Amino acid sequence: MKQITDTIVEDYQAELWRSATERAGSVYRVPQDEMQRIGELVRGLYVLQTWQQRGSQGSAVRFLNEYSLSSGVIETLVAGFVGKQALAEVKESASVKRADKWKALETWAKNNLYQEVPTEKIVEVAGFSYQTVLNYIKTSGYFKQIKRGLWEVRDPKEDRLRAKLKEDNG
Repeated sequence: MKQITDTIVEDYQAELWRSATERAGSVYRVPQDEMQRIGELVRGLYVLQTWQQRGSQGSAVRFLNEYSLSSGVIETLVAGFVGKQALAEVKESASVKRADKWKALETWAKNNLYQEVPTEKIVEVAGFSYQTVLNYIKTSGYFKQIKRGLWEVRDPKEDRLRAKLKEDNG
């Protein structure tokens, strides 16, 4: 890995802009998302420079993650400036979003309808803290409490449909 200097960062930025301008036909026609990506790549390179100045201690990927850079930018910078051994770490460190975890829990619930499960199992599947999961399942239509610490997995759409039919017939 070579030392990242201000000159290297400036040359990298100039090359990114030259390439984007060439593709767009004019510097004024470079799309907004491309301009933001260039800015993020340059900022990330300065972050890598700081990591090097601090002795390159620890993981470059984790250091870049602390600065809220996107995984695509981190992957590009690591591949170009740190080396291939750190590239595998980028794949491992790709963070899972909260919404994706909740969606995975709902998918799991749909695949395990009418089973009785303890709270601990739901916590394990969700990947959140016990209290967070408990707050969620108390208000979620996917779970119905049988007794303390034991839940039945339900289908909220089917439950609503049955309630509506019962209301219409009753």
